[in-house]
Amino acid sequence: MQEWHGILLQRGGESGRPLSARTVGHAHRVLRAALARAANVEIIARNVTVVVRPPKVAAKEIAILSPTQVANVLARLEGHALLPLVTVALGTGMRRGELCGLRWSDVDLAAATIRVEHSIEETASGLRRKAPKSRHGRRTLSLPRATLETLQAHRLR
Repeated sequence: MQEWHGILLQRGGESGRPLSARTVGHAHRVLRAALARAANVEIIARNVTVVVRPPKVAAKEIAILSPTQVANVLARLEGHALLPLVTVALGTGMRRGELCGLRWSDVDLAAATIRVEHSIEETASGLRRKAPKSRHGRRTLSLPRATLETLQAHRLR
């Protein structure tokens, strides 16, 4: 098992590229579940994945833009069609798929809120609109004043 993890970490991806520890961990859990089922129905005598831990995932520090950097991004996008979307992204921290799944009906300018109810994901057959994975993914976010003002200005256009 440890050797398998090592191979996946070094060259288990497409075209022999390395896989992340998180992806190898997912593969480990899938294999563990499959072998557990095989052991339960007595196809195999024992599940060897039980004694081996998947690779540890290193915690990553996320880079946060400084107020100056945020102002610079917004200034450069002035007049561009993406300004409202980027403003929402910066003001709410929404994920890319959630931003792509937004509709104007999800935005309540009077209440200064935005509802996250869908996201867009890429599949082999194309893009698909889907509900969040968990009930915590479906949420209502408050809009900062600058974000609200940008959306109000672009909604009226």
